[in-house]
Amino acid sequence: MKKLTIVMAVIGCIMAEVLAMSVSAEETTTQPDYANYGTDHCCDWTDDTTEGTTFYDDEWIDGTSHCVPDEDEYYDGTSGEYNGFHWAYSNHTLTISGNGKLQKENIYDVCPWSDFAMYVHKLVIEDGVTTIGSYVFVYFTNLEEVSIPNTVTSIEESAFYGNCNLKSIVIPDSVRKIGDYAFASCDNLRDVTLSKNLTDVGMYSFYTTPWYCSIQPEGAENVLTIYNDILFQASRVQGDFVIPDGIRVIANHAVYQQDFMTSVTIPDSVEYIGTNAFENCLSMETITIPEGVKRIGHSTFMGCNKLKNITYPASLEYLGFQQYSENLQSLTFLNPNCKIEEQIMITPYVGTIYGYPNSTAEAVTKENGWAFIPLEGETENVPEVAGDANNDGRMSLVDVVQVHKMLQTRKAPPKSCDMNKDNKVNVIDLSLMKQRLFNE
Repeated sequence: MKKLTIVMAVIGCIMAEVLAMSVSAEETTTQPDYANYGTDHCCDWTDDTTEGTTFYDDEWIDGTSHCVPDEDEYYDGTSGEYNGFHWAYSNHTLTISGNGKLQKENIYDVCPWSDFAMYVHKLVIEDGVTTIGSYVFVYFTNLEEVSIPNTVTSIEESAFYGNCNLKSIVIPDSVRKIGDYAFASCDNLRDVTLSKNLTDVGMYSFYTTPWYCSIQPEGAENVLTIYNDILFQASRVQGDFVIPDGIRVIANHAVYQQDFMTSVTIPDSVEYIGTNAFENCLSMETITIPEGVKRIGHSTFMGCNKLKNITYPASLEYLGFQQYSENLQSLTFLNPNCKIEEQIMITPYVGTIYGYPNSTAEAVTKENGWAFIPLEGETENVPEVAGDANNDGRMSLVDVVQVHKMLQTRKAPPKSCDMNKDNKVNVIDLSLMKQRLFNE
């Protein structure tokens, strides 16, 4: 009897404890796990009927203009090292310091600040950073202010993608490249100051931003999106397309897949033609590339099946990887020192390559077993690449070192290294070579 009484007492205690835990659980309000809110919970989740509130999964957050509440005490005051750079986070401000390229080790790498990206309102990148790498600041959904120093020369693909509270950005004149989708889906970005020295403008670099929408004109045909001296996009192009004077850069994919365009005339103000700029223009039969064009990106004429002849001007210093159609009959290279990346023809290629003897064009032709016909005249009469001391078709650090050694040993550097055109090569020209190399 005593044993039964003891057992009943124990069972009663257990049931009482379980009941108490149940009541406690019912009285406790579970807070949403904001740290696990992904990109689907961005700035569009608002209810217009309730001013000053933001709506999340049946939770109301009163009196805030941000997507998440300020519950970042866990991260505030933290800092660390990442790929040679120092980062520090305090009072909603992320500061990055260091020298060189700020980038991920690989596409699967996760930056340490990704854990608290939603809490960052201000981003400060200090002097010394030269490249803002791909995907390093994606989905900073409450970021409002970004400071980019004038040491940055390149902003890579999707670097600031999806920063939906960013309203303005100043890109310093030191920046020469903006990669594909760099500021795409920054849905409140209305004020953009672009670098005046851009030479490489990526596909959809400002896609869906209000700023980009504001510079897009309306029209029935030949609709051109132009800002400053950059042709961002051409659409509804028909017949003979004459690109307006004053354009300096044709952006990546700018004239992509214009099926009713039959010819293109490029003005002599253009210096840079981007990657895939004329890809899949199926009806294009002719294109005129003028003197003044210095660089052409890769796959520029891929899918242009009716294009039969292309002449690359003497001013062209670099030609990226190209894949031509089976109907191409000839390529003409007027700069014997142009750096030419791999050129792919439909095999067997029965067309002809024209160029100067002992030129890079001849070397590419012989390497692939294509027909080569030398142009009349001596190679020396064709403009040289400025600063190209070793005659490899481009100026690089190797040329700078070579000229430096030649000046030290009192040997005369090549005339191509006379950067200021005063008919002599000295330390002033060496300094100009270094400056140009840094800018590139």
